Amino acid sequence: MTFINAINKRLWYLALLSILCSFISLGGSQFWFLDLFSHFQLQYLIIMILASLSMILCRDWKKVLICSLGSLFSIWMLLTHTHAPSSQLDSSTSTSIKMLQFNVNTSNTKYSKLIELIQKENPDLVLLIELNKAWSQNLRPLESIYPYQIQRIRSDNFGIKLYSKKAFVNQSIVSFSDLNLPSIHASIEFEGKQLEIIGTHAIPPINKRYWQDRNKHLSRIAEKAKQTDDPLIVVGDLNITAWSPSFAQITEGDVLQVSVIDTLLTPSWPSFFPPLWIPIDHVLFNKGVQSVIRSYPETTDLGSDHIPIMMEISLR
Repeated sequence: MTFINAINKRLWYLALLSILCSFISLGGSQFWFLDLFSHFQLQYLIIMILASLSMILCRDWKKVLICSLGSLFSIWMLLTHTHAPSSQLDSSTSTSIKMLQFNVNTSNTKYSKLIELIQKENPDLVLLIELNKAWSQNLRPLESIYPYQIQRIRSDNFGIKLYSKKAFVNQSIVSFSDLNLPSIHASIEFEGKQLEIIGTHAIPPINKRYWQDRNKHLSRIAEKAKQTDDPLIVVGDLNITAWSPSFAQITEGDVLQVSVIDTLLTPSWPSFFPPLWIPIDHVLFNKGVQSVIRSYPETTDLGSDHIPIMMEISLR
């Protein structure tokens, strides 16, 4: 009985801490440090649900009420800042294009494992982030499969490369960041339409300056999205979850949408510690895209702190 009481006590304290962290994350749109607490709403919710069940067993109804209200608040945070879910792909009426997005982690050297994965999954498009010279050279075997490429190789963590089986109609290296971080803006022909692709990597918001730059980065992508009538997807490591208050920077005006269910089911970082998994690698899409379905490829450890994300994209 003493052991059970000790477990209940710890769960209660964890639940109180989770409620506090969940509430203070509301200030994440104004203060960079508070924004960091917003990304773990799912973890807070799980802790509060476990605590609620524990308190029910103890018949401590006051604590049950507090944990339940905290759980409802976390659910509200998860849903409020996340926009419309993707529709399901109807394979009988639509074809899809497959895309793989992966932050390789610059210091990682498991080049051959990634090549094996790409050859196995055979996507039409591959967006790789944190590509340096060593990664670019070791991935040359992919060039026979993907003859069309656009890249900006860097020695830091912000190199980026897009591989395509289809020829680019347009392609350019752009920047949405005051820190001049490169992004890719390209388009391909698909189903008789031009599909625009923005591949990007925002700076991690580890201080006020970087937090402000990440938010500007997202806001400028949203402005770019307003300028096109073509189908558009935005893919990359945005270093933010969809339930952060700051995520409104990129979904402002409902031009770009993200699927809450797919996002919840496919967290992407940190790969080495599942209890803290959060989805910071995203795919957003405009109204010209019918659906984007996210999934994990079947793979072993690729050596990165990120998990690769597969996408099936169909147009309206």
